[in-house]
Amino acid sequence: PSHDAGVLSVSILGAVVMGHNFFLHSGLILSRLPPVRFQSRKSVTSALKYSTIESTVALFVSFLVNAAVVSVAGARLFPHRAEAAFASIGLRDASNLLGSVLDNEQLAKKAWGVALLCSGHCATVTGTYASQLIVEGFCGFERDHMQNSLLVNGATRLSAIVPALAAALIAGNRGSDYLVVLAQLVVALQLPFAVVPLLRFIGSDKVMGQTFHASPLLLNCGWGVLLLCSLANLLVIGQSFCDLGVRFSTSAGLWSSASLTSVLLILTLCFAIVAYLSLVANLITRDVIAVDINPDHHLHPSRNLLCPPKPT
Repeated sequence: PSHDAGVLSVSILGAVVMGHNFFLHSGLILSRLPPVRFQSRKSVTSALKYSTIESTVALFVSFLVNAAVVSVAGARLFPHRAEAAFASIGLRDASNLLGSVLDNEQLAKKAWGVALLCSGHCATVTGTYASQLIVEGFCGFERDHMQNSLLVNGATRLSAIVPALAAALIAGNRGSDYLVVLAQLVVALQLPFAVVPLLRFIGSDKVMGQTFHASPLLLNCGWGVLLLCSLANLLVIGQSFCDLGVRFSTSAGLWSSASLTSVLLILTLCFAIVAYLSLVANLITRDVIAVDINPDHHLHPSRNLLCPPKPT
């Protein structure tokens, strides 16, 4: 496959499996549970059951949407019947592709606009709430505290909207397509940093106990999927740097500045791969430490990692 095909494949993975949603769903489950002192096996099991139902329904609907998008694109872009008008389709002209199927250009434009609005709204809301939950958990903020809530909400939203708006304005109309792919590629690259701690936690008796400890089959499947995702990420990183190196090296002689640039790119590639693998290996081998939870706390038990209760 070409370099573009590899990047698109990994970006699709990042668009479907978003690491921040693990934090979001964990926060949703914790928000539905009573304080720790009143929790029972039945209440935890009930919360997990409804969370599983929600996730299953959401993933099934997402599968239907993705299948519809791929089917529409495949019907017009299949190699044996490819249409030149759709060779370089993007966000601005994707409605033309949809219009060729619906046979109604105005309806296609409206449907595409509504789809973009809904998808952008959903992605923004989930990302913002996930970042808010993470900041509250690390800093030990209580969600029902108005001052802390306003501070976290303002900080997370400003930190997200400012760079996104700046990148969109700088890239322009055509650059927005590349930014979308690049953003999902970054999400895919950081996926192991969310999945590895999750697998370590659900596989630890010290954290989950014997009752809610994940089965060996589930853990093995999770580690296998994580391995495949990591290999795909490394291949895309390597292929990207190699393509850049080939472009520089073929443009001039052996000792030219372009050739030296290709060498620097290869060295940077080696450093990036080693750093990436080292960080993932550190998460895999680090010991899991369980801490005591405040019995009156039910939103963010992790606050005690940073703010342990003072002895009385």
